[in-house]
Amino acid sequence: MKQDQQQQGRPEDRLSGCFSCKLEQLQELDRFRSENRDRYGRLTERELQVLQLVASGKPTSAIAETLDLSPNTVSNHRSSIRRKLQAGSFTTIYKYALAFELITF
Repeated sequence: MKQDQQQQGRPEDRLSGCFSCKLEQLQELDRFRSENRDRYGRLTERELQVLQLVASGKPTSAIAETLDLSPNTVSNHRSSIRRKLQAGSFTTIYKYALAFELITF
């Protein structure tokens, strides 16, 4: 038991490490937000709604139902979002949503 505790470190060390990681993540999101403010500003209000729901993990059909749109319209908005943000992956879309506080982590 004592050996396990030594391997894991002191609780305050683990907490400090966790805080340090969170701080780095927040600083990275702040840099990302500053660098991409113009791209984000090109999105329409409807695209922002779709972006938020996409980043929340909602499928196209659920987004369509939530926003009272056809699935084809949602797909068009998704394509427009990817083009305007130059986002080639879900990870990038998710990062935009986090950086611009459409979702929280």
